[in-house]
Amino acid sequence: MSVDVKMQFDSLSKNIEHNNVQKKSWVLKVNHISIRHEDNIIFPATSWQVKRGENWAIIGENGSGKSKLIQAICGRLILTAGKIEYH
Repeated sequence: MSVDVKMQFDSLSKNIEHNNVQKKSWVLKVNHISIRHEDNIIFPATSWQVKRGENWAIIGENGSGKSKLIQAICGRLILTAGKIEYH
């Protein structure tokens, strides 16, 4: 391998490493959200994150707030507190 090609390869490797470091490990981050429906607080100060490559399922009894959570994640429901971040 010539010196010029090796230098270009090393530079490309460093750029790839730098870009990988810049990527966040999470794709969805829920920070201390609270959701209120009528007079009920459905999620009191809930926090969690979905990391890249993970699979999640939302399960619960009827009326437990699954649809409200999805609506909040999609931005169709105003949070009482906290924030939801996407990456």
